[in-house]
Amino acid sequence: MQYAEIAPAKHLAKYVKCFWVLEQSGAPAAGESCAPEAVIPDGSIEIIFNLSDPFRRYHSNGRIETQPHSIVAGQMREHALIEPSGKVKLFGIRFCAAGAYPFFRFSLSELTGRIEDLASVWGRGANELEEKINEALSPEECVVIVESELGKLLSANRKFDEIVEGASRMITTRRGLASIDDVSRTLSVSARRLERRFQHRFGLTPKFFSRIVRFQNLLGALREERKEGLLGTALSFGYYDQAHLIHEFKEFSGKSPAAFFADEYQFSQFFLSAPSIIGTDVFLQYTVPNNI
Repeated sequence: MQYAEIAPAKHLAKYVKCFWVLEQSGAPAAGESCAPEAVIPDGSIEIIFNLSDPFRRYHSNGRIETQPHSIVAGQMREHALIEPSGKVKLFGIRFCAAGAYPFFRFSLSELTGRIEDLASVWGRGANELEEKINEALSPEECVVIVESELGKLLSANRKFDEIVEGASRMITTRRGLASIDDVSRTLSVSARRLERRFQHRFGLTPKFFSRIVRFQNLLGALREERKEGLLGTALSFGYYDQAHLIHEFKEFSGKSPAAFFADEYQFSQFFLSAPSIIGTDVFLQYTVPNNI
């Protein structure tokens, strides 16, 4: 499995966190099936182009959905169970906290908890963009195509929200432990107004985003040591006790901490405190070790 991130051009850097590529060239052997995996909320809105075999999504009511080849994933409040049906080749746009809003013509709260066909959101232009992405010869060419489209949308749509960006940066910097009252005072806006604005232009309340940030930071800290010292580490991240920790794990991952770390994840690991981009216009690629 190979994963890479590409930094956006400077004029898009405050809107797009990164472009990313996830690829697995080999398909499952005959009769072999991959188990569904939990993709955990990471506080980002994403657009994903599937350039190979479709993915399946498993819903809690038992319904199995074959996902479209181009999707927009809104802010997630709980895990989503997905499974590849064959080869994996994905190209994604991961937006910054306040970066997605200017590219959509409605409140981002309407996308919360939803994964939608991009064409149902962007219209016919999404189909044309998908065709261009499929014809691209490299990830870098995909980036050029997408940056051109984002530039057109940006010039016609709404402006960047400095308040939402400032609040999300403060929450992220403090690992989800900043009080919302402190955030609102720092930004000279009432807590109530901040919540309304954040939910409208981000898709979550500041408090819920803080929970996701805290959980993602905990997973990042535990990635190497797995469940050893789990409770002590969790307490340092603001969890009250073991019951609080287990509740958060089950809500965000669908499993207890022990069950979560006992499993081997192929796809969802790339959305757990995803690695930072180093430099500008650098293509970072690595093969995932088998023991992660």
